[in-house]
Amino acid sequence: MDDALLLSNLAFWPRIAVERLAARSITTAEGAVQATATPDGRATLIEVTGLSDNALDLLLARTRRALPPEVRARLGPAPDAAVPVAPARP
Repeated sequence: MDDALLLSNLAFWPRIAVERLAARSITTAEGAVQATATPDGRATLIEVTGLSDNALDLLLARTRRALPPEVRARLGPAPDAAVPVAPARP
């Protein structure tokens, strides 16, 4: 992973979000995208970073575009942001 794209090198990511993710061992663009592959992972990223759903969607879209094509292909298509990620908890 020496050539991995670091979140800290993506100027559009808020520094505080990058620091909070790094504390959870998520330091790469690929890692952030992979972490949102499940509803629970997405909810965790929202909680950890303090970002809104919409802000996270925008950042992840830009992050995916910043990844090399072979990495994007390996990650598969982006989840549909219009689909609810998790039911509301009582």
